[in-house]
Amino acid sequence: MSRKRSVANVLVKAKKYRRFTRMIGDPETVRRILDLTEELKQTALALAKADEDRVRIHAREIWDENGKPFGRDQEFWYRAEREFREAEDLAIHAAGWERWPQRPSWTAVASAEARMPIFEIHVGSR
Repeated sequence: MSRKRSVANVLVKAKKYRRFTRMIGDPETVRRILDLTEELKQTALALAKADEDRVRIHAREIWDENGKPFGRDQEFWYRAEREFREAEDLAIHAAGWERWPQRPSWTAVASAEARMPIFEIHVGSR
């Protein structure tokens, strides 16, 4: 499963739980479910978060999947970076944040403390 798909699955689950709160009358239960949706959004960001080691590991997985060809290391590295970036963009968009300008593509989003609004998820076709 692609990183973007994994992030999308977590965000879909968060959105589903958030919708359940409309049917619940107990404020404490609603608060707990909303806390869970925030945790799920944080999980989505953590899945999308890329650092050099995670990109390296994913690039190697891509290399393995493609039969370990010689001389295509940069291609797989850039593909791994792109997949992390796409997953991160999905998580950031769903959380209502903006991407930080001028940062290396493998650097993580620094803070996730603000409450996140209801979000929409747009994922390409399978």
